[in-house]
Amino acid sequence: MSDRSGSSFALRLNTAASDEDVLSALLWGAGCRGVETRDTAGTGSVLVTGYFETREQAEYASGAVSHLARAEPEIAAIEERDWLSEHRKWAEPTRCGRFFLDPGDPEVTGSERSQIAADEGLLYLSVPAQRAFGTGSHPTTRLVLLLMQRWSRCPLRVLDVGTGTGVLSLAAARLGARQIVALEVDLLALSLARRNLARNGLAEATARLLLSRVDALAPSHDVSYDAVFVNVLPENLGPVESIVAGLARRPLGRVVVSGVPRDRESSVLERWLECGLVETARETLDDWIAFDLRWPA
Repeated sequence: MSDRSGSSFALRLNTAASDEDVLSALLWGAGCRGVETRDTAGTGSVLVTGYFETREQAEYASGAVSHLARAEPEIAAIEERDWLSEHRKWAEPTRCGRFFLDPGDPEVTGSERSQIAADEGLLYLSVPAQRAFGTGSHPTTRLVLLLMQRWSRCPLRVLDVGTGTGVLSLAAARLGARQIVALEVDLLALSLARRNLARNGLAEATARLLLSRVDALAPSHDVSYDAVFVNVLPENLGPVESIVAGLARRPLGRVVVSGVPRDRESSVLERWLECGLVETARETLDDWIAFDLRWPA
């Protein structure tokens, strides 16, 4: 029986500072309503607290993240609050090269932070935190952002496979992309992406959002793209490398592959290279790796 006595439940644990992003992503994925992080001075650790609606949810999450804990996780009942709104109030922005990603409430922090980004000469993206969906801070997203900033010019036509909340589509538009097609299989994520695109002033004429898998799109799709972003875990993507590669323009069209755990680097890269693509660059962050692949001239 679920405990719904009017309280929320806090799951607290200490983890290595280097594991903070992975732990937060796992907590969001387990259905938490907010995540709070506090530095533990001089210890190399951070105290991470995830807030859940029921004790059962907190206990499930505890089992999912216990391997990252430096001590036994603790679960405690707390006074009911809107933890997602609380999180948005203090959520810190992420700087990634030229990008300034703001997960805060636009009504509370948007004006101030957009000015900070402008003063620093950064490209501001407003991506408010949502339950179980990303704000661009996860390493797999940041890896694609880093790779695209290496390019001497931004591709004009972009396909974003597994767009999530639309961060990579927004970033491509900020860098100069003129036609973007973003695919997503989760209807809620697609709805959030649409809101994010509108919030950041990206017109529907520039970005089309489709509820579709890439293998369902390809057979009737006669358009090729200057760049294709694939930020999807390999097991969620499926064996579609040749289909995706075929959607990139020949010659010199790019396929940027992220969401790859470093312990699967060789096997994943091999499948993409078998399509005829060549690797031009890579980036690594924490336990993740991303590849910038291209059709040869």
